[in-house]
Amino acid sequence: MSRRLPRWPGIEHMPRLYELGVSRSERGVAKLRRKLLAGLGGEILEIGAGTGLNLPFYAADARVTMSDLDPANLRFAAAKPEAIRARLLAADASSLPFGDAAFDHIVSTLVLCSVPSQEQALGELRRLLRPGGRLHLIEHTLTGTAFDRVLHGMDRPWRWATGGCHLNRATAAALESAGWRLITHQQYASGFLRFIIAEPI
Repeated sequence: MSRRLPRWPGIEHMPRLYELGVSRSERGVAKLRRKLLAGLGGEILEIGAGTGLNLPFYAADARVTMSDLDPANLRFAAAKPEAIRARLLAADASSLPFGDAAFDHIVSTLVLCSVPSQEQALGELRRLLRPGGRLHLIEHTLTGTAFDRVLHGMDRPWRWATGGCHLNRATAAALESAGWRLITHQQYASGFLRFIIAEPI
């Protein structure tokens, strides 16, 4: 069963406000988006596409399906000029309406922090990848430093404000626990931001 948005959706489901709120941090994250998506070909699925911040970084001939739980986010993304080269679909990342082995690559940027169950979502993404397929992701996570105490303390109010984003997840460890091999694992912002390419074992 697909999730429903809460009565108070949070900033992640207020497209204009969200883009305004992340405008400063996007100056740095955009460089990682470009790096993550450079040269991707074949059939590509992006989960949690949000307001379409990845759209400018896909190759012009990329075959991209972009999914998001929130139709309002997708309507906002669809108004961007680059959306003409993507298929937009309202769907829950933990239960996607595609057959097995449908995609060569799956993209997830700042999404696995918000799914209710990382284990369930990663199982669904494994189902959808073709043999040799890879998951390309950018995620904020725990850092492994004393700063994690701050992230744990802020997690509950942050989840309310954003509409479900967790500050205190260890996504790299979750991937490995779920049977994924980390091909590339780079850390930025003192470990708070991770750049990961992974494949199912």
